[in-house]
Amino acid sequence: AERGCIGGTSDELLAKDLPLFGGPCPIADQTSDGEMLRRFLNRSGVEDSLIAQLATAHPDGASQGIESLDSRPLSNAVLRGQGPQILSMSLEVDRISEINQKAMTFKMHYVIKWFWRDCRLLMHCKKVTVNQQHARFSSFWVPPLRITQREADDPAMVTQKHELYGHGWDIFTEEHMSTFRCPFHFEDMPYDSHKCTLEFLLPDEPDSDYQILWKDDVVEGLELRNGGWVIDQVQDWKMWTGTVPYHSKSGDVNSSRAYVSFHITRKPAQMIESYVVSAGFFYVLSWVGLWISPAAVPARAAIGIIPVLVISNKITALYASLPPLGYATKISSYMTMALMMLTVNMLEYGVVHVSSKESKRLADALKAQKEKVVDECVVSVDAYEGGGAAPPPPPSRTAHA
Repeated sequence: AERGCIGGTSDELLAKDLPLFGGPCPIADQTSDGEMLRRFLNRSGVEDSLIAQLATAHPDGASQGIESLDSRPLSNAVLRGQGPQILSMSLEVDRISEINQKAMTFKMHYVIKWFWRDCRLLMHCKKVTVNQQHARFSSFWVPPLRITQREADDPAMVTQKHELYGHGWDIFTEEHMSTFRCPFHFEDMPYDSHKCTLEFLLPDEPDSDYQILWKDDVVEGLELRNGGWVIDQVQDWKMWTGTVPYHSKSGDVNSSRAYVSFHITRKPAQMIESYVVSAGFFYVLSWVGLWISPAAVPARAAIGIIPVLVISNKITALYASLPPLGYATKISSYMTMALMMLTVNMLEYGVVHVSSKESKRLADALKAQKEKVVDECVVSVDAYEGGGAAPPPPPSRTAHA
């Protein structure tokens, strides 16, 4: 069956309208604009025919030189010159994945819904849908959204559609899988928590033309889970709006912005087990080696050098997993201290080994000196008994020493 208008009269459609997005379209005005809007309200037909009428502002589009509706929407406030075009938006987050601490990025699967009123969409039908595969899709205006922190967008995951309602509402839905950057701060690692903020704006559009508002007070979406991180659930995300000044050709103006923020917190168990516990065990192993006999040189050297090499490799692996940092982290300070203590243990063995060799050398020299003195005394006695001079007196303790 052909898809055409779904019941309802013009009066019924307007009666169900809500005073949102600048109020209902001024079809009652006794002006040329009011007459044009009343003609728009009488449009009907099967869906494809109706979409063609809407896209070309039929029946007045040809006389007005309107070929499409890809220009700024015309709400009641805009038509009357009473304010900017109101753009209300909602955010649904389905998944956050691939959190990359070295690149300081993450991927997010999300859906944005925009709500605005365009009086050029008035018709006698309740609703028609125009998706991105439709030949007339590009004839309808879409918000030129920029998310400041968005670094890449997967084109294979992008879906878009318009839901056009008889009283002039346009609900535009866009689904994305995007990569965002987040300023990670690692000072407290492995107990680090990072605040990520997303800023939504229409570039080079002053707030006198467009105003962005959040439709709801909370972000919608599914439960967010990640193996190595705890992510704030969507109902806990913070939402707010504001303006930011920027310089344009016409001077300094303000731009309307919408913001959302949340926290990503590390689960410390894996890092503690991999770095903190292992470094502690290697230090204990090195300390036990101090009780091994210094004479067992291969054993003492191995038990001193191996922990130093292992911890050095772990420190290298730790820094390889992070972006270049100009500051120390808690875990890097701990690992550096462990490496210093292991090095001290090895230096201690070096001192003991050299001292042992020197002590042995001195003992051997002293023994040789004693034997020499005894030999000299024996020679002297033999000479005396053979008629020689009297033997010299035995050396005193001081001289012996």
